[in-house]
Amino acid sequence: MFKNTYKILLYFCLISIPLTTKPALADKNFIREMGTQVTSNINNISVVSGKLSYRQRIALPVNSQIIIKLLDLSLPDSPLAQQIILTKGENVPILFQLKFNKLDIIPNHSYTVRAEIRIEDRLAFTTTRNYPVITNGAPETIDILLDPVGTLGLEQQLQQGQWLLEDLGGRGVIDNLQTTLKFDSQGRISGLAGCNRYFGQYQLKGKNIKFSNIASTRKACSGAVANQEYLFLSALEKAYQLQIDGPYLLIYSKELKQPLKFTLLY
Repeated sequence: MFKNTYKILLYFCLISIPLTTKPALADKNFIREMGTQVTSNINNISVVSGKLSYRQRIALPVNSQIIIKLLDLSLPDSPLAQQIILTKGENVPILFQLKFNKLDIIPNHSYTVRAEIRIEDRLAFTTTRNYPVITNGAPETIDILLDPVGTLGLEQQLQQGQWLLEDLGGRGVIDNLQTTLKFDSQGRISGLAGCNRYFGQYQLKGKNIKFSNIASTRKACSGAVANQEYLFLSALEKAYQLQIDGPYLLIYSKELKQPLKFTLLY
């Protein structure tokens, strides 16, 4: 009887062991979904391309470093794409390609390309104007002209065009609200504070700056816009120094711990 019982138990153990193991349906679905995601990511990749050059008739030393960035003007310190080119005897014009994910693009934001050339870690050429791309009817193929660093005096650099505020003393700025500053050769300033236009005068001695007689229109603004306008104009009234650092204009004010940060619109 004991032997029969043992045989019966052994029989049930053997038939409970699977002869083959099939992959679970969930695993197939997971693989299929991952494949779809990879295809989707590839389909959403786009490219800003073009060539960059400068007017000066000088050759680039071997292994000069060219850095090109695609930037959201609302987040200028976080490039969407970047390309670094080490020259090997090539000279301008030099072709570039910046690959970006279209899903990262916000339709009502403004995007630009900036570039610089470094020779032995020294900044030699840089963009000094805005090169809009992608949104607001801007192209995705552009030609970029770089300017040599240090060839223009500080006041001449200030008067190249209109400056766009990108950061208000470390506080950032309101998206889609343009705050601008323009210097002219007669010692005057003008611009848009947000929703009101303003104007005034400036005096520049070396890097020391003084703004005076600042006045603005009196259009009613929303609370956040009005607050940013007030902080901006107050900072200008208490400004004491400025500098141009690559593509940025930095204005230091007794009102703020960090400088006002601008880029050139054109």
